[in-house]
Amino acid sequence: MLILLETKIKEHKSLSDALGLDTHVQVSAIGFSGGIAVMWKQDVLQLDNFSSSAQGIHVMVKVRPDHRSWLFLAIYASPDYHMHTQLWDELCDISNRYSGEWFMGGDFNDILEAKDKLGGTPINYNRVNAFRQCLNNCSMINLGFKGNKYTWTNKHHRNRRQLIFERLDRCLANNLGITYYPETTVTYLPRTKSDHSPMLVNFSGNKHHTQGKTFRFEPMWCTHHSFKNLVNSCFNTDQCLLKAIEFFQVKATHWNSTIFGNIFHKHKRVLARLDGIQNFKQELLSEYNSLLLCEENIWKMKSRISWIREGDTNTKIFHASTLNRKRRNKIYSLNDEADNSIQGSEEITNHFFNFFTTLYTLNHIISKRPKPHNSGPVHGLSVEASSLLASPLRDSEILSALKSFHSLKAPGPDGIHLFVSFRNFGIYSVKKSKPSVVKLFKKKRSPKNPTPPSSV
Repeated sequence: MLILLETKIKEHKSLSDALGLDTHVQVSAIGFSGGIAVMWKQDVLQLDNFSSSAQGIHVMVKVRPDHRSWLFLAIYASPDYHMHTQLWDELCDISNRYSGEWFMGGDFNDILEAKDKLGGTPINYNRVNAFRQCLNNCSMINLGFKGNKYTWTNKHHRNRRQLIFERLDRCLANNLGITYYPETTVTYLPRTKSDHSPMLVNFSGNKHHTQGKTFRFEPMWCTHHSFKNLVNSCFNTDQCLLKAIEFFQVKATHWNSTIFGNIFHKHKRVLARLDGIQNFKQELLSEYNSLLLCEENIWKMKSRISWIREGDTNTKIFHASTLNRKRRNKIYSLNDEADNSIQGSEEITNHFFNFFTTLYTLNHIISKRPKPHNSGPVHGLSVEASSLLASPLRDSEILSALKSFHSLKAPGPDGIHLFVSFRNFGIYSVKKSKPSVVKLFKKKRSPKNPTPPSSV
């Protein structure tokens, strides 16, 4: 599907035929301003329910042979502020009436924040706030971008004081749209003839090479009645902590696949059973509520949201945050030292490997710090502070330091969060880890094989 904005022509059929696209819908230009065209191939896409205005074309898109339709809005916002306000009201009205997958993109002729503009007069915060409020009311999420940050320029390159860059073009989607096409990417292509950068939206995303799945502790496991026995069988032994953790990883992986199972499949099965009976049994409802809690814990941990209390039913918020975080964390291209673009999963992996190999194998010269000349007396620690540092390390100090960390933050190399220490191992792990901690303080340097922080 090809979308052209500000074409400045009334009839687009000849252009559509020249591009090899057999069907199009258009908004004719008025004089030498405006003009919108949506072109596509009928054997690939099916577009229905067209509606159009001077500021956009709305269509329902179905990718053949898929059976689901989703809404797409091609936006060409007017520079006039009053026309802007009408467009924002129309988008909010669509949001109130439409509840399915929804994408929109194009030239919004406005920015969302100050960093979206370089040069020219200061931004108009009334316009910025109105645009942002519209997107919030429509529950739209910015899909991000690759390429040049600014999508428009006034091309006053001869007079740098009058040169302006702005990011006016963008693509957005609601939560259902992101769920339906989670791999969507937006790329701003180089500007050539136009003062706008072409925008390439790829709904299928780029295929990434994925390595073997690493072990990750799931907090939802703690809701199962047999998990505590599994933990005790792995850690209440005479073997060292690192060996116990390796044993726990193997046992927990097997237990998860054979006993705990896939909660999403369980969720569907329980719902089907609830639909098939008229008298809801208390045991079935209890199992269903337990699955909802497990599902919420999954998305809560993956979303990295820490400002919502445990027990809040916010699975939809966690899910949306997880999808956005997953998309942001993907690296599709890099620029090397010569500012050359590197693309492709294998090429990016090799560049990372070579960069850090070179970084950590260079012969760095350690320079000694010169002694100060006539800098006066050196103030040291007080007797009380020195004695406090020299005092033996207590279990309560280790436990207090551990509890100061957030329990569901990024796990250590062993894949275990501090969450599992507090609810299952407790003081046992502290006793196991205390010798390593004391040894670290006595030697005043990092050990060769340190105990992972999450193992404490």
